[in-house]
Amino acid sequence: MDDCKMRVAMIFLAALSTTAVKAETLSLATAPDFFEELLPAARISGSLVAGVQLQGPSGDALRVAANVPAAWAGEIACARVISIDGTYEATNEYSVPAGWTGGQATLEYPTLHEEFLQGRKADGIGLRVSRGPCDGKPEEVTISSWNNGAGDTPAILVNSFQADVVFAYIGETSSPVRCTPVALEGRSAFDVRCPIEIIPKTPSVKVEILRVTNGQASPSSSFLLWLPES
Repeated sequence: MDDCKMRVAMIFLAALSTTAVKAETLSLATAPDFFEELLPAARISGSLVAGVQLQGPSGDALRVAANVPAAWAGEIACARVISIDGTYEATNEYSVPAGWTGGQATLEYPTLHEEFLQGRKADGIGLRVSRGPCDGKPEEVTISSWNNGAGDTPAILVNSFQADVVFAYIGETSSPVRCTPVALEGRSAFDVRCPIEIIPKTPSVKVEILRVTNGQASPSSSFLLWLPES
């Protein structure tokens, strides 16, 4: 990793560290209700993007956080969590304060299944935080952090739907990122990860996911990705 990428990677880590003293907590918009399911068998997921995140190892307590842009102030944010095998899923809405000025926030996460979640290996959980209610299409997504994510590169977790190859175009670059298989068993909800190329001094970028099967490209899917402010 060159010096420029290393500096910006450190910005990601500083912005998303859930141990930050000034981190605020976003409350559930549906409190006291918290919606989650742990199923005996996998449920087939129809979502292409399962997570956009940094992910850390299991710790003493489950920590969920996200970079919440100032543009989302006064709105609803949707957090969707899914295990790679599709047996656990949680979809909940959070209230972003009207005076929110942007930055890292911890998400209230009163799960009844912490032991199960803490037992998942790295890349075993997908976390996607998007702008707007959960019943809408996730057109704007931000980078989130699962369990104090501390990798040097955030990743997009994608359900390839058995595609042979998956590419991610990040921003205006003409060279796509080639996504690689997640090295875990039971890949029902997602199966590949696409590292996010770091673009300095850029508040948001367009991300386009392209899947190729038997030499034929499937219709691409795109969304706006918000990056932590430097």
